[in-house]
Amino acid sequence: MKAIKWLLIGTVGLVLLVFTVVAVVLAVTDLNRFKPEIEAAASDALGRQLTIEGELNHSLFPWLGVSFGRMQLANADGFGDTPFAEIASAEASIEILPLLRKQITVGNINLTGVRVDAQIAADGSSNIPVFAGSDAASEPESTEPSSPSGLPTIVIDGVSLVDADIRYRDATADLDAHARAVNLTIGNVRDGQTSPITGGLKLSLQPADIEAELALSARLTPTFSALQFVLDELALELTAEGAAVPGGQRNLTLTGNATADLTAGTASLSGFDIASGDASARLDVGVTGLNDTPAVTGNLTVPSLDLGALLDSLELSAGPMQREDALSAFALDATLSYSGNTAALDALTIRLDDTTLTGAATLGELDAALPAIDFELAVDRINMDHYSPPLADGEAGDGAVAGDTETAATGDTPIPLPIELMRALKLNGTAEVASLTAGNLTMQDITVELDAADGEIAVSSLSGALYDGGIDARLGVDVRGETPQFSAAAALSGVQAQPLLNDFAEFDKLLGSGLINLDIATAGNTVGELSAALGGTASFSFVDGAIDGINIAAQLRRVLASFGRSDASDSDEPLRTDFAKFSASADIVQGVIDNVDLDLRSPLLRLAGQGTVSLPGETVDYLLKPALVSSLEGQGGATSGELSGLKFDLPIVGTFSELASDFTGVLRRSLSEGATAAAKAQLDAAKAELEAKAKAELDARKAQLQAEADAREAEARAELDKKAQEKVDEVKDKLADKLKKLF
Repeated sequence: MKAIKWLLIGTVGLVLLVFTVVAVVLAVTDLNRFKPEIEAAASDALGRQLTIEGELNHSLFPWLGVSFGRMQLANADGFGDTPFAEIASAEASIEILPLLRKQITVGNINLTGVRVDAQIAADGSSNIPVFAGSDAASEPESTEPSSPSGLPTIVIDGVSLVDADIRYRDATADLDAHARAVNLTIGNVRDGQTSPITGGLKLSLQPADIEAELALSARLTPTFSALQFVLDELALELTAEGAAVPGGQRNLTLTGNATADLTAGTASLSGFDIASGDASARLDVGVTGLNDTPAVTGNLTVPSLDLGALLDSLELSAGPMQREDALSAFALDATLSYSGNTAALDALTIRLDDTTLTGAATLGELDAALPAIDFELAVDRINMDHYSPPLADGEAGDGAVAGDTETAATGDTPIPLPIELMRALKLNGTAEVASLTAGNLTMQDITVELDAADGEIAVSSLSGALYDGGIDARLGVDVRGETPQFSAAAALSGVQAQPLLNDFAEFDKLLGSGLINLDIATAGNTVGELSAALGGTASFSFVDGAIDGINIAAQLRRVLASFGRSDASDSDEPLRTDFAKFSASADIVQGVIDNVDLDLRSPLLRLAGQGTVSLPGETVDYLLKPALVSSLEGQGGATSGELSGLKFDLPIVGTFSELASDFTGVLRRSLSEGATAAAKAQLDAAKAELEAKAKAELDARKAQLQAEADAREAEARAELDKKAQEKVDEVKDKLADKLKKLF
């Protein structure tokens, strides 16, 4: 571009020289005699046959002019029999006397029936002619004088291009562009005066199947002596239709003004409006360094428009969204700059509904497939859920859960990723968001640092405030290989469990302030592959909280009441179990979460647990082990009996859908069944112990009584024996006395 003005000056000088020579030649020559020589010379220069079919005519005075009929330039070998170019007729003239005053007065320049067939073959060869002996590399670099002179005074009565037909086919890019009925008229070109310009064409683009019509009008005001040109009231109207045109049919208008000062090397577009339907944009641009290294500065403004309606008209709508008026208000304002191979957006302001984005971005490596982007952005607030599909009625119910489970369980639901685009991305920057809602989670004061290069996309740092706590996280996606890989690490501290879990998973049964740590990675192209490949670690710890929806103390009182060991209270007790600590950690291997250290501590009980959660199978197989450590007093009730030390198993087994539909019910039933079985077992054991003790006491009493009876019987017998012996002795004595008397 740096030699534009010198090209014009050189062209004018060349025209003066040519017309002077031609004037002399035409005065003494019949041009038709030299048609063979002209054809041969041109054919040698272009490397293919030039054929002049029509007569060559000329005029001499006061206008030096030339006209000719049909002329054809043959195509290159291998590109078909259709001529590369042809002209049905052409004429031009120049007034001789003004040349002596260094003025150029040109009559009408008319070209009719121009045909061009330009092609690039699949191997990269082209049929576009090159003048023999030309070598762009050998052209000397132009040196620009410090004070270039302008053009002489130029007058052109008119220029017309009628019914031109230009076709360009590029097999390497699979492109066939065909411009038909190309017409251009420029009238009465005078130095310092305004001339009208009108034109139009019909364009066909294949294989995109696009048909378009273009109409042009403008007013040209040249100042040849100063190399200044003004193009105002520029109006370009484009109508396009076809399968590749958004919406099937589209009208586009461009209006504005343009100026060029080739001496200063500057140009500008001012008030340049681009409009399509109800959408419009304004571009104001200034260009410097046209003669050396061009640099562009300007401003782009998109006034408020209904972006959703525009996307609908372009058949690019993402469908209904949760917010009914989403995308209804969009506006943009930015300053633009370009120099070398870099462009920049500064003072960028984008407004979308209730969101305002400000910042700046730089686009480098513009000659690459995708530019390298550096950015620094700030967002006041944005709710991403507004732009998500609306929730169906009863989505949280059984039907929706079952449907979702069936889809996920198959494992073949694809994860559509623009892999090639992600591999070409080059991003580096930071974004600050004052308030963000996504997935029904709300965060504040977010800072994100993003890096992307060579197929690795990383949120190297994400920090912010989250539910009265904070988050520090890292995310990564690696698409360098055939299988995309994903990683995430997050540490949440001081977060309130109930609002977090309620917003994230509609689970509001856990209260407390806690810590959550997550470090996971997975890989895959489908939902099933991601679930099966998930691995890593996770842990949480909550303090001074509660499990909502169940009062374990009240539940146990009801169990004990059935055994007559407690008084069931009918008071309005809160359905809540307080705890001082609730913690667990897990190892994740191939999508199976394995936990062995669940620990819940409350004034009433200790709760341990272990088991697995299978994400691929969407099942839970977990065993809770409650143990009572004190009386059942407190938490809204009193008891007349105790089961301190009661231990039992509480299984949690089922599918995700079963547990999600009635988690507290499952827990309550398991607790009731487990506590009932444990209490019955404990009471049966106590009964057996009491029975054994009573029997032992009875047997001991019986033995004691038997011993006492036996002792009394022995004593009585001894007494009887003694008395009997005494009787015997008495009888013996009497008998002895009688015997003595006998003798």
